[in-house]
Amino acid sequence: MRRQFAVLGAIALIAAGLAAPAQATAAPLAGYYGQRLDWQPCAGSPGFECATFVVPRDYSRLGAGDFRLPVIKKPAGDPAHRVGSLILDPGGPGDSGLADLPGDVSSMGASVQADFDVVSWDRRGIEGSDPALTCMDTAATDAYTHLDPAPSTRAGVAALVKAGRNFTAACRANSAPGLLGQIGSIANARDMDILRAVLGDSKMNYLGYSYGSFQGLVYAELFPGRIRTMAVDGIFDPSLTATQMTVEGALSEESELQHYADVCNTTPGVTCPAPTPAGIMALIDKLQQQVKTSPLPAQGTTRTVGPNELATALRLNGIAPGAFYALTSPALSAAAAGDGTQLLGLADALNSRAQGAPGPVTGYLDSFQDDAALFCVDRPWPSGTAGYGSLLAAAEAASPHLGAARTTMGLPCGSWPTADLPHAVRAPGTPPILVVSSTGDPVTPYQWGVRVADTLANGVLLTSESHGHTAYGSNGSACLDAHVDDYLVNAVPPAPGTAC
Repeated sequence: MRRQFAVLGAIALIAAGLAAPAQATAAPLAGYYGQRLDWQPCAGSPGFECATFVVPRDYSRLGAGDFRLPVIKKPAGDPAHRVGSLILDPGGPGDSGLADLPGDVSSMGASVQADFDVVSWDRRGIEGSDPALTCMDTAATDAYTHLDPAPSTRAGVAALVKAGRNFTAACRANSAPGLLGQIGSIANARDMDILRAVLGDSKMNYLGYSYGSFQGLVYAELFPGRIRTMAVDGIFDPSLTATQMTVEGALSEESELQHYADVCNTTPGVTCPAPTPAGIMALIDKLQQQVKTSPLPAQGTTRTVGPNELATALRLNGIAPGAFYALTSPALSAAAAGDGTQLLGLADALNSRAQGAPGPVTGYLDSFQDDAALFCVDRPWPSGTAGYGSLLAAAEAASPHLGAARTTMGLPCGSWPTADLPHAVRAPGTPPILVVSSTGDPVTPYQWGVRVADTLANGVLLTSESHGHTAYGSNGSACLDAHVDDYLVNAVPPAPGTAC
């Protein structure tokens, strides 16, 4: 969910190479591991280089075709002391590595930028991947994101479930045959190992934000001996069922919404929509009821702010408190006066709706549909009206303001093919894995990081005593950034139990 809206103008392509793989590989995959990357300057991103590598669409059927995946690199600033490549997964789970890397690199420590080629890529099915997932057009997606996520009747829940099935059906109809079952974290992890090899590294250095933590942990379980360093920040616990992930996450988001109300009037540079925490929450309650029957108009569009847009805007608020409190507060004030323009803009930001974006889905970046795909394929979800209704009720009980909107990420999942991944990951045989978890993270609760660090055979917990989603390079903690930098460069983790 570390969203950055960027458009890359062009991506260079590779020619298949014949170099020996970085380490011994089973013969059927040797051609993939032996590729050479033809790095070219990235159009629109000065100082960055782009290429493409190829991975099999189905690792169990190597004759089923390939994905061509774009990759981007910021070369090490100090080549004489280069340690290797640092592969970064921006999370999302459907965020584009090509779009996000320039911003993510700028937030890294000077020693990391000097000593590593920092690399990211668009995962299979995502953004610049060929083939890529394609679902609904802008008008249909607008209608989908406008659905009331908390209907009061069984018929309303059934309509939501039908909308989820229609979403999946559109993805299946508009994408390459079989694509829905060919994405997901297991296949992505195997792609990452090919990327490690074609970068020329015998051991991987990895930094995974948000859902990129889940991706990294899957890699650690599959390839424990091929890791030099792995830092994961904003932890999705692989042992969680879909229901646990939704309900525990909703509870954390509700807590952070209350935190916003509690600190708004003492936050510098923020003009709050009410003078007290109780007043702010009362305003949110009033708007929540109002937009169910009278959605708010927005300037310059016929679209309106309903329950889903309001909750989505408030969910965005907790991801980066320093930035979004100053945006959400005037948006709520304007909404109280009858204008939903600013709230709609915030909801669009979290939904990756970028006005005038190029490509077949005008208006939405592909990451909106890619998020749904990866959440669906990585674990089984409750299906049907009864199953989804039970999940919705549990999430609303945990978070009366945000739980229903969070639950909609699982709407397409009842009819999506799944890999049935959930289980605790121990990954014996890895070096120390650095697990960064924030005490006030609304998206990935702190206890998920604690649990993962305890479960891993070689997990080391680094606590960020902060609010917001993910911490490294984003929460202003020199203490935390220094620990992560030192670990990545020198492969020495901080002492267990360290907090910043």
